[in-house]
Amino acid sequence: MLRCNVIASPDEPGPRLFIQGRVFANDCVAPLPGTIIDVWQSSQAGCYSVLENCPDEDPFNLRGQFLAEAGGAYSFESVMPGYYPGRCLHIHYRIAPTSGPVLVTQLYFAGDPRIPSDPFASQPGAANRIIPLVQDASGFHGTFDINLSAMSTSTDDPAEAVPTATILHPAFPNPFAGETTLRWSQALPGRAEVTVFSADGRRVRILVAEDFPAGYHTTRWDGRDDLGRALGSGIYFGRLNTGTARRTQKLLKAE
Repeated sequence: MLRCNVIASPDEPGPRLFIQGRVFANDCVAPLPGTIIDVWQSSQAGCYSVLENCPDEDPFNLRGQFLAEAGGAYSFESVMPGYYPGRCLHIHYRIAPTSGPVLVTQLYFAGDPRIPSDPFASQPGAANRIIPLVQDASGFHGTFDINLSAMSTSTDDPAEAVPTATILHPAFPNPFAGETTLRWSQALPGRAEVTVFSADGRRVRILVAEDFPAGYHTTRWDGRDDLGRALGSGIYFGRLNTGTARRTQKLLKAE
């Protein structure tokens, strides 16, 4: 069953909004499971926590990060965003596939009277980001499929490329036979170390150990140790250490 990621607190004012969709590669056909999707928006009152101090005092409310699941599918629940000066109703997206360029874009809603006067929503190519909504007793529902070759980026948000937390995302693929990609979000600039340990706690490989800017980063493990020797199948652990945060996840190496 597809996970519905909730990014709005239960008491957040406004009609509930449910968005689902799939992420496709630039061939318009191949789904991209494992893609990192960030979304963020204003409150119904038009307060935008990225730039303002909103009444709820929670900088993570109305912001979320999750992975596209099998078939590239994703789903999240929020509330309808509000207007703020110069903008129509919109939700920001940042889509980071396991390989290839990152896409930053925005989602708009059909019938919004402010779309023609919004410089981002009315630009050429924005039509494929305007979706219809259907309303029922639970709220508004819409589908937004993301084709990485057909979207254009928009850069009106100064915080759009900066993650809100340091997270070691699930490796993909996992289990793996050849190699796997480890990805992390780094909220602050600084040194990051990504290391692989065996099930009995022995360090077998240092993948990276250097300074990184705040942002989204990846490294790959080919199943070998520091001496280049192929390791056997079994359970290993990938560890991210930034000095201020330490995250670990299980890696399953198959034959």
